Amino acid sequence: MARRWTEPLRAWWPARPRPLPAAEHERVLANARIERHGGLTALYLAGTPYEMGYQHGVLARDLIHGFRQAAYAYVASLVPGPAWLARPLLLYSAAAHWPTIPPELAREMEGIADGAGVHPIEVLASTAIWEMFLVSGCSEFAAAGPATADGDLIHGYNYDLMHPDHALIQPYLAALFYRPSHGIPFVTVNTVGSVGANAGMNEAGISVAWDNTHLQDDELTREISRPVAPFVITLRRLLQHSRRLAEAVGTVTDALPRPLGDIVIVGSANEGRAVTLETAGRAYAVREMEDGAVWSCNCFRSPALAPHDRCGDGRDLPEGEAWQHFPRYTAYAQLFAGQQGQLTPALAAAFLRDPYPREGEGFVHPAPAPRATICRDLTSWSLVMEPGKGRLWISDAEIPGCQGRFFAFNLAGPAGRLPELDLSATGYR
Repeated sequence: MARRWTEPLRAWWPARPRPLPAAEHERVLANARIERHGGLTALYLAGTPYEMGYQHGVLARDLIHGFRQAAYAYVASLVPGPAWLARPLLLYSAAAHWPTIPPELAREMEGIADGAGVHPIEVLASTAIWEMFLVSGCSEFAAAGPATADGDLIHGYNYDLMHPDHALIQPYLAALFYRPSHGIPFVTVNTVGSVGANAGMNEAGISVAWDNTHLQDDELTREISRPVAPFVITLRRLLQHSRRLAEAVGTVTDALPRPLGDIVIVGSANEGRAVTLETAGRAYAVREMEDGAVWSCNCFRSPALAPHDRCGDGRDLPEGEAWQHFPRYTAYAQLFAGQQGQLTPALAAAFLRDPYPREGEGFVHPAPAPRATICRDLTSWSLVMEPGKGRLWISDAEIPGCQGRFFAFNLAGPAGRLPELDLSATGYR
């Protein structure tokens, strides 16, 4: 309890970088690099937890400080009272999560703090802020076998913002390529200065992405109190340590209970399979692929949890009503039905951009409200993964991300860019 008070108070004093001795600094930094592709930063980190954190902090120092100030300004806009209260309130709220952070990730946070010249509590806040303030409205899908052109697993994801103010994250988005001394090499996309994962894949062929939903009441969550482990921490552990689908699902279910409604799609390229895992409180349900595909758009669809969703149980609605009440879910169903057996990474990006590619062919969306389409006016960034081939495509950071250029990367072996496989921007804004 004392740490929750002392760290926010200590953070009033400016922090300075705490560099390693010169020879050690050079050795650690030799295994890392930073690149810039359009508006997207790429960070390549390798070594022990502390070394990867130190590399992150040193290489992205200016960006970390930029995001730090933007986050404080955003929180200040939400606080009814003096703006100076925002920072201590944010850090006090974040400090409650310390007991939920695994020791190796706490050590990585220390490395970021030393390299960037911030307090460790500020790194924790950058990680836990997703839980506290930056809610989202994402969508995702996975396909394999009969749904894809070559049978390999393809996993697509849109990270959608829910308010224009949340676009504060755009200049600070990064593709983070990790080669940890313990665990499996993996990649995720997140804001700089965080140790969590929203979506990503590893060299064992596991992929994951996260969306969420709201419950109609507190029946499943009323006895569950915060803080709980930030979900981005759970997904980070999944990517770094899971080699099989069952291991990945178990990482999430073992982290329950949670006071929220979370949904992840987890794929395993080596098993040719993906599932949607829905969780609320201590309850969870697994939805399998149908005709080689599965997708999720901020609503429960399993028999066990759909009746608890705030939007109701939409599984048996006629198509016309489904377009009105669950338009993105219905759009994915239509897209997969019309492109069965044809999905490629380029077509997956077109799904994430929908309806704009189809509109050029005369398609008229039945429910054209701002949040009814797969691509939204506040789609922050998009991701297409081919974990079996070790390839992924990450959108540029200009909103809406999925309409911009998709930068191709290689995860396996010498991780880096594959510019010849980039997907061009649509030109639509």
